Amino acid sequence: MNLREAQKQSQSVYFPLTSMVSLLYVLENGAPAELSIVGSEGMVEFALIMGGDTTPSRAVVQSAGRC
Repeated sequence: MNLREAQKQSQSVYFPLTSMVSLLYVLENGAPAELSIVGSEGMVEFALIMGGDTTPSRAVVQSAGRC
């Protein structure tokens, strides 16, 4: 499940509790490269906290759970 596509604006910040989210950078040829995995120790959409509107990465749920 995609939480957010690359270069799209997001209005929500996610704190995974029992889920895991991969942050994928989309290469010029369209292939994804995994940047990191976020679990209960982190948050998704950190750019919003820092004042940004978009990020070059895509957020994809790898393991379903609560956020």
